[in-house]
Amino acid sequence: MSPSSGEPLFDIPIRHLDKLVHFGLFFIHAMLLALALEVKKEALKIFSFGVILTLATEGLQTYVPGRQADVWDGMADVCGTSSGMLFVYLLQYQSVKK
Repeated sequence: MSPSSGEPLFDIPIRHLDKLVHFGLFFIHAMLLALALEVKKEALKIFSFGVILTLATEGLQTYVPGRQADVWDGMADVCGTSSGMLFVYLLQYQSVKK
């Protein structure tokens, strides 16, 4: 089984689990980028990279048989990117504040 077969890989009864996975992956990705770069100085680059990656992954799915781009997956990706950046920013802000 694969995502392109239309059948779920895992039989986990959680609504919109795929959106949570999208959010989580992009959250971690943005968090790691924000930690590697200075999130305050490079916020636009980090966010732009997340958006470009979102557009690329969703756009490329149109060329995979049995797959299609999903606006809600893209929204989850962008929300994950924003949240990951904000999380690192708040952690860094708290450590500077102490």
